[in-house]
Amino acid sequence: TAIGGVIAGLILIGMNRFNIELLFVSAGLIPMLIVWYILTNRMHTGYRSTLQYTLEKNKNKTDIETNEEDSGRLPEDQLINNLKLLEKTSPGEFEKTALNMVESVEGSVQNFLESKIKKMELEFDTKPSTSKENEDLKKLASSAVDEANQSDVISISPDRLYTLSKSASKEDRILAAKLLRSLISDKSIFVLLELLRDQNVEVKRQAIITSRKVKRKETWPLLIELLSNKTFTYDASSALTEAGEEVLQSLENAFHRSGQVQSVMLKIVSIISSIDTPEANRMLWEKIDFPDRKIVRQILLSFNEKRFQASESEAIVLNDLLSDEIGKAIWNLAALDEISDEPYNELLKKALNEEVESNFSMIYILLSMIYDPESIKLVKENIEAGTSEGNTFALELLDIFIAQDLKPKLFPILDDIDTKEKLTKLQHFYPRQSYDEATTYNFLLNRDFNNINRWTKACTLYALQLNLQEEVKKSVVAQMFNPDSLLSELAASILYKHDKSVFNSITARRLLQDKSFGLIVERLEKALPTKFEVCLFFGQSEAFGILNGLHISQIVDKAELIELADNEVISIKGEQNAYLVASGVLEVLAKDKVSAQFTEASLFGNMFTNESLRLESAKALGNARLFEINLNEVFDVLTNYKHLANQIVNTASISIQDQFKETVKTIH
Repeated sequence: TAIGGVIAGLILIGMNRFNIELLFVSAGLIPMLIVWYILTNRMHTGYRSTLQYTLEKNKNKTDIETNEEDSGRLPEDQLINNLKLLEKTSPGEFEKTALNMVESVEGSVQNFLESKIKKMELEFDTKPSTSKENEDLKKLASSAVDEANQSDVISISPDRLYTLSKSASKEDRILAAKLLRSLISDKSIFVLLELLRDQNVEVKRQAIITSRKVKRKETWPLLIELLSNKTFTYDASSALTEAGEEVLQSLENAFHRSGQVQSVMLKIVSIISSIDTPEANRMLWEKIDFPDRKIVRQILLSFNEKRFQASESEAIVLNDLLSDEIGKAIWNLAALDEISDEPYNELLKKALNEEVESNFSMIYILLSMIYDPESIKLVKENIEAGTSEGNTFALELLDIFIAQDLKPKLFPILDDIDTKEKLTKLQHFYPRQSYDEATTYNFLLNRDFNNINRWTKACTLYALQLNLQEEVKKSVVAQMFNPDSLLSELAASILYKHDKSVFNSITARRLLQDKSFGLIVERLEKALPTKFEVCLFFGQSEAFGILNGLHISQIVDKAELIELADNEVISIKGEQNAYLVASGVLEVLAKDKVSAQFTEASLFGNMFTNESLRLESAKALGNARLFEINLNEVFDVLTNYKHLANQIVNTASISIQDQFKETVKTIH
C-alpha cells in the first residue's frame, strides 16, 4: 500500500510538471490496469495454491500422526480397562482381539488375556478362532467336560443333549449349551432354542455364546428379542453381528416392526453398521430420512466412523440434512442470545451451548461426508482455535472446495460475527424473529424433540421453577402431561411450589391417565429430590462429570436408589453393576478382607477393579443411600462416545485403587 501511494504521488507530480493531457493519462492507465490485473490474478492464484498445498500437507501430516498414535502404547492398567470395556460391549470382537494380542503383550496384560482365554473354553468349538496359535490356546482353555471328553462328545445324541438341557442342575444345562457348539444340527437346534429361553443368567449367556458361534438363523428372532434386555443386550448384539449379511433381513423386519422401541432401533442400526457390507450400508442409507432425529444421527455417526464418502446423488440428500442442521444451529444461537444472564438461567445457557456444540459437530460430520474429511478437519481446528485469523483462514480454505449454493448458508454460521449479524445474513434462508425471554421459554418448551433435546427442555423448566412467568404457565401445565418423567416431574414441582390449586386440578386429571404419576406426587409431598436434581448430583461426581447433561439424564433414567440402614450389607457380584454413593458412608470390603470407606459421589464396582482387588460387599456406616447403575445401560448411552466410556472406567479405577491404598497406609 505504501509503495502504491509513492508511485501514485510520483505520477501526479509528473503530470503537473510536464502538463500531460487527460487523453494521454487515460491511455497510460490502460496498460497499468492490465499489469495490475495480471499481478493481482497471479497473487490470488498463488494464494489459493498455498491454501491447497496447506490442505494436502495437513492430509499427509494427519496420516503420519495416525500411524504414530496407533503405534503408541497405553499404560498397562489403562489397556486392561479398555480391554474389559471391549469384552463388555463386544464379546465377539474381544475374543478375536484376545487371541491375536496375547502373544504380543507381557506382564499384567498378558496374564489378564490368558485368564480370559481360559474362560473361553475353545475346546467346545468346531473350528478354532485362529489357526496359527490353536494348540497353545487350547492348552490355555479350561475344560468343563471332565465328565464327557472329546471322544465322548462326538457320540452324544440329541436326546442326551435334550436330557441335559432339562436337568434341574444349571451345570448340566450350561454343559449342554457348550456341547452344542460342536454338535449343532437340525435335530438338536430345538435344544439351543430352549436354552436361550432359560431363566438362569449363566445358562442363557452360554446359549447366546453358542448362538454366536453356530450362526443358525433359527436363533435370530430370540436374539433380537434380547436386544432390549439390559443384561444380555451386548451378548445378543455380538451374536447378531457375527451372523453377517444373512441376518440383515431379519434385522430390517425387526426395525420396522409396529411398536418397536427406539432403543432397539438404535441397537439394530449399530449392528447393521458393524456388519459393514455393501448390502448393510445400503440398508442404512435407506433409513437416512427416518423421522426420528436420534436414529438419523446414529446412522450418520456410523457412516462417519467408516469415513464414508457420498456420491453425487447421496450428497444431495446430505446437503438437505446440512441445511436443516444450520437452521437448528442459528435458532439455538438466537435463543442463547435472548436468554438473560441471570443466575436462574445458568443451567439453561449451558444446555443451549451443548445444543449448539452438537449442531456444529453434526455440521462438520456432514461436511466431511460430502467433501474431503481431512480438509474439513483442518477447517474445524482453525475455527475452534477461537482467533479471528484462524476463522478467516478456515473460511478461505472452505471457499476453495465448497459448492457455491452452500456458501451463503454455511459461511455466516461459521464466521466470527455476533449472533444478530448471523441472523440477519441467514434471514432469507431461515426466517426468525427476535423474541423476549418469556416467548423464548415458550418456544423451548414446545419445540419438537427432533430440534431440541429433553435436557434443554428440563433446564428451561428449572429456570422457570426459580422464576415462573405468567406468560409461560400454560406451557408448564402442558409439560405435566409429558410422558417423559424428567419433564413431567419438574413441571409438577413448579406448580406445586407456585400454584397449588392448579397443581391439584391437573394432578387429578393426570392420575386418571396414569396411576404411576402418584409416585411423583408422593416424592413432591415428601420433599424428595427430583430426577432433575439427581442428574445435577451425578454431574458433580468425578466419573460422570465429564458427560453432558443429556447423557447424564439418560443414565439417571435407569439408576435405582437403594436405601441402607446402619450396618446393612449389600453383596457386590460380577461386573454388571456399579454403585454411586448418594449420602452417608459405606465400608467396601474386598477379597483378603481389605476394606475402604466410600463417601458421597464416590463410584465403585468390580468393572473398575482387577483380580487382586475384587469387591465383595458394602456395609453402611450409619444410614446411607446409593444408586445402583447397570453399566450396560451406561455404555449404551455412550455408544458413539467410546472415549468417554473409557474415561469413566479409568477414572473410577484410579479412584478405587487410591482409596484402598490410602486405607493400607492408614493401617500401617
